[in-house]
Amino acid sequence: MLCIGALLLIGLVIAALYFIITSQSSGNSQLNVQTLDPGPGDNTPCVDYVALTEKWRRLIGRGPSQTGERFHCDGQFKDGWYRFDGEAGERLADQTGPPSWEDCGTSRVGWLSGSHPELSDGTLNRTLCVTAFNGNCELKMPNGKVRACPNPLGGIYYVYYLVNARIGCNWGYCALGSPS
Repeated sequence: MLCIGALLLIGLVIAALYFIITSQSSGNSQLNVQTLDPGPGDNTPCVDYVALTEKWRRLIGRGPSQTGERFHCDGQFKDGWYRFDGEAGERLADQTGPPSWEDCGTSRVGWLSGSHPELSDGTLNRTLCVTAFNGNCELKMPNGKVRACPNPLGGIYYVYYLVNARIGCNWGYCALGSPS
């Protein structure tokens, strides 16, 4: 009888602790969760995009000539909304640090001419560039777009309306940031 009483007492203590812990953690999560407003305009691109996750897209400061890997190409790239994620990095290189020739897994690197927006900016039109051998913008494509989107895990991520440069091969869009 003493054993059953002890087991019941232990069970009640465990149940009480469980109740205290779960009620505190749910209360804390409600206080700490921040929801970001999605920003003005059409937010569809924040959920309807193609993820670019290939490792060769990440800007590492050297390309196939130095790494011995093959040259990649976005020659068959379809115009549309994209997000860089995973091994590819986090965001398209921009004018604050335009990529050089062969900074990722291709020769001519596609990048964003202009800065990245805030959530409150909505979708912004941006010119897309492809790097020339001398590091300048060899090809300007004025029909690109970029949008900041709220990340449910906190912070923001970017989506881009990217277009095919239609310049043959050994060009591609590459991104900054560590693999996520």
